[in-house]
Amino acid sequence: MRTGLSYAPRFSLLGVLIVEYCIFWALRPEQFGTVTNIRIIAASHAVTLILALAVIITLRAGDFDLSIGASMGLAAAVAGVLMRDGTVSVPMAIVIALVASASVGLFNAIFVLLVGLPPFVTTLGMLILVEGISLWITDGQLIPSLPSSFVDSFSNRVWEFPVAVYFGWVLAIVLWYVFEHTSFGRHLLFLGFNRSASARTGIRSVRSRLVAFVLCSTIAGLAGLSFAALVGSVDVQATSSYLLPPYAAAFLGTAAVAIGRFNVWGTVIGLYVVAVGISGFQTLGASYWVANVFNGAALLVAITVARLLHGSSLEDAGRV
Repeated sequence: MRTGLSYAPRFSLLGVLIVEYCIFWALRPEQFGTVTNIRIIAASHAVTLILALAVIITLRAGDFDLSIGASMGLAAAVAGVLMRDGTVSVPMAIVIALVASASVGLFNAIFVLLVGLPPFVTTLGMLILVEGISLWITDGQLIPSLPSSFVDSFSNRVWEFPVAVYFGWVLAIVLWYVFEHTSFGRHLLFLGFNRSASARTGIRSVRSRLVAFVLCSTIAGLAGLSFAALVGSVDVQATSSYLLPPYAAAFLGTAAVAIGRFNVWGTVIGLYVVAVGISGFQTLGASYWVANVFNGAALLVAITVARLLHGSSLEDAGRV
């Protein structure tokens, strides 16, 4: 009996997702309860899933990265301009774009780890700076008609799901393995719970945190490329709306699977709780504003739950 009780809290959020889906299915079976709708939900939140997985890397180490939207936009801008001008091949444009987004994480790490600035302030400043650079690169213009080979790389359908959806799912599996079965993953967790103790035990906190920042920005760049391919164009300003939803999923995830910790499967469940809720209310007739309301409410609830579970605050997010 104890085992059953101990498992119940860990999977209660999954229960919320199932109940939530069943309610909307019962209310709109001809619209919501279809395989097509499941595919739409997965495809429309593929980019957010990739970003949510990116942010838990730094959160797990006790750091914030608010520049993910800027890293996302920079990768899309760099790739879009290079492909538009025919400067390099599509594969090389993707590589250069990912390197550009990784550089954002590197500069975040330099200012946080070497200069000693707070991660929240550093990445907020980097968000504004990099957004400006992206607007300069694109001259503030939409870049339409991306090469079909680039678009197909992310939007081609496999079993009716875009490839970008599989990027998120495969990334989740890889990240779960890293967190649970590698020394780097254990270092991140230890850093998030007690950074001063980790330093005394010999864990190379600077290197681990640097890698976390770079990985977060690089994966955010992958999200930017996926977004550009899925919509078929580059619009740097459109990426600004992708900041809060990943954090809502990440904090919701601390209430599932590994309670009190930023974890992969909890984040995935949290993301789809929000995604199904938004889709359900839109099916019931709610307007475009429901996404902002639902994401904002989910973030507030998630942070509240995280604080109650571990007595954490926003500034000590990594200790959740």
